[in-house]
Amino acid sequence: MKFYRSIALLFVLVVSMSHATPYQDAQKAYRNQEFQKAVDLLQQQLKTTPKDQDVRILLAFAYYQLKKYTEALNALQGVDLKDPDAAYVKALILARTGKTEEARLLLQSTLKAHPERKDIAEEYKKYPAAISEKDLPAYKKPAKLVMPYTLSARGFQTAAGQFIEVKGVNFGVALPGKFPSEFPDKPYYQQWLKMVGEMHGNVVRAYTILPPSFYEALYEHNQSHKQDPIYLIHGVWTELPEDDNFQGAFEEQFYREATHVINVIHGRAAIQPVPGHASGLYTRDVSPYLLGIIIGREWEPYSVIAFHDMAPNFTAYQGRFLTAENVQPMEAWLTRIMDRIIAYQVDTYNQQTPMAFTNWPTLDPLTHITETTRDEENAIRKKLGEQFEKSLVNEFNNDEVGLDAKKIHSTSAFKAGQFASYHAYPYYPDFMNLDGGYSQHPVSNYQGYLEDLKKHYGDMPILISEIGVPSSRSVAHFQNQGFTHGGHSEAEQARIDVELFKEIKDAGLAGGILFALLDEWFKRNWLYMDFELPAEHNPRWLNVMDAEQNYGVVAAEDAREVPLCSPAPSTAITLDGQKGLKARVTSAYLHFWLPTTGDTSFELNTHPAEGYEYQVLIKPKDITEVRVNAAYAPFLDVQDGSYRTLVFNRTAKPKPGAEYVPIVSQPNRLRFSRDEKLYPRKLDFPGILKPGNESTGRDATRDYCVAEKYTHVRLPWTLINFTDPSSRYVLDLTTDQGYVQVPGIKVSWDGKVYDLTWDTWEQPPFKLRIKPVFNSLQDFWKPASK
Repeated sequence: MKFYRSIALLFVLVVSMSHATPYQDAQKAYRNQEFQKAVDLLQQQLKTTPKDQDVRILLAFAYYQLKKYTEALNALQGVDLKDPDAAYVKALILARTGKTEEARLLLQSTLKAHPERKDIAEEYKKYPAAISEKDLPAYKKPAKLVMPYTLSARGFQTAAGQFIEVKGVNFGVALPGKFPSEFPDKPYYQQWLKMVGEMHGNVVRAYTILPPSFYEALYEHNQSHKQDPIYLIHGVWTELPEDDNFQGAFEEQFYREATHVINVIHGRAAIQPVPGHASGLYTRDVSPYLLGIIIGREWEPYSVIAFHDMAPNFTAYQGRFLTAENVQPMEAWLTRIMDRIIAYQVDTYNQQTPMAFTNWPTLDPLTHITETTRDEENAIRKKLGEQFEKSLVNEFNNDEVGLDAKKIHSTSAFKAGQFASYHAYPYYPDFMNLDGGYSQHPVSNYQGYLEDLKKHYGDMPILISEIGVPSSRSVAHFQNQGFTHGGHSEAEQARIDVELFKEIKDAGLAGGILFALLDEWFKRNWLYMDFELPAEHNPRWLNVMDAEQNYGVVAAEDAREVPLCSPAPSTAITLDGQKGLKARVTSAYLHFWLPTTGDTSFELNTHPAEGYEYQVLIKPKDITEVRVNAAYAPFLDVQDGSYRTLVFNRTAKPKPGAEYVPIVSQPNRLRFSRDEKLYPRKLDFPGILKPGNESTGRDATRDYCVAEKYTHVRLPWTLINFTDPSSRYVLDLTTDQGYVQVPGIKVSWDGKVYDLTWDTWEQPPFKLRIKPVFNSLQDFWKPASK
């Protein structure tokens, strides 16, 4: 059995199928990332073949993916470690349980016996010799409490009482072709910090521990900009506990991560290499610039509720620095873990830092009449006479439970203070669009919501720690004032981001942190993530239809990219030398230059099935549109009770001879409020191609241009069901993996058929470019005295 692996995602594709049915089904479940299902099937298989090595190895991988490391090791009992796959998975488990030197030696010996295994060689590179704490500089804890920053009702302030309005940028730093664990070199950090300073930004936020070079770059930047330093807000990252139990082993692991963060910031950390995490010797003390610590992530409501059911009596906590009485279990747990983190920093470094936990509107402490849970909505629909067995809605219950930082109180010993931190975007959840009070606000729904938060929290400062809109082609969620989740030109992104920061300021909040520094190709958005396969190839190409990949101040784009309405470059692929039909493939688009300026059309055969899957109709004075083979449409319009809704087409495969139909998506589903008011769904039509010209600025919402002698049209890969253009994979959900590889595309135009193919790639050529939002925020953030 052989595995091909991408360690960055810790995802394994099992390609050999030679055993009994439960094992084959387990392989399929594993490929679909249904790891618990794979475990169940493999346990069933072991009842008949208890000593089967392949079964046990795959079981170890499945447990590993579930972070059940003890069970994963048990699965390997009796397995011969001369099998490179067995040694490989055991090394991964050892590394994740802190035994990195054992993992390194096991990989070393395995690689010696199997030098052909490139996956093991790549993993081995991540385990340099152990780092010693003896290499850390000498340290003496301050005799007096150090407290560079505290909080007031207005927000953050220096020890001298000078207000600091947070004008920040979230440091997502994954370059094209890379995952977040594959960090850039120091010059990138230096360049990006310089850019934030030039924007008149004063804060960067790190979600998790970055390499030592980031802290070195921050220290060096601030040493040369002592009058206007860049402050740091640092996160303590975690995934959800596998069993929704935030206590016990999960809490201890999270606390250890927090101590690493504190040590890193104070320049006193020697972090051993663990794949997927930053490591090294951290000797730069950036604690004088540490403005705040925000722990955790956007907690999913189902996990919070499960914990509440698990620990119903955990309703209070009395600590040295924080206390809480008559609270929910999750609020009590947050109080305890923050108290422990504060205590560690005080006891180790005698410093205090303002503290918050990550929250978002989904878990705010307010009640929203328009945001029903699934059960509430189903009950309303049945009450109104609808007949359906099960609703097709699959979404978080966004107003089922809330977390309230206001219920957590500081003792007299915690002088730095607690603030409320929100990832609050203007377009989601739906209550922000639908609640009547927000819709009647004279400025916007978003400012109405912010003012509600401010009213609730009173003197506790609120930081909007994520805010922004993406410059993507498609809309993932509509918003009343046009602050949509995607569907913006770069110029519109710049205008809206400034407006959002203005509303944060006008609502009296402590400031905001823009999401994000960089367009990150590895990310995935709910609307299109099912069309990005395999997931471990996501960093190789830019999905301009995916909102999550296009938030950046810095555009990360293919070096081969050309602006819309530009002539075909000399390196374009010539399909018809006589007529001048040309094409170009980039990480983001399939470009065509058609030697005509009038109405025209062409068809594309992208799938091995017989016939053409797409029809592109170009009518400059009418509707220009991409239409799809009906059986290959990405979404299907189906009956849901008394109403229609769009669902992902889980059997997408073209049917020869099927009609061409429009491409439609559903960013906002139909909803019922708790007072039984109906809010219709909102549809989008991504197949409609819009004319434009990028000579004065980039605009992903524009698709074609009629120039003097040619028509230039560019098609995003997801629009034509390519799941990975870097490997020439196209969608086919009738296969186990969900895609098939094609040799290229057939193009039918003007009575002739042309073959178009291209070389595959693993590392895309890219270039970085500053977007207009830089200049807009630079003007908005400019101090009055400058």
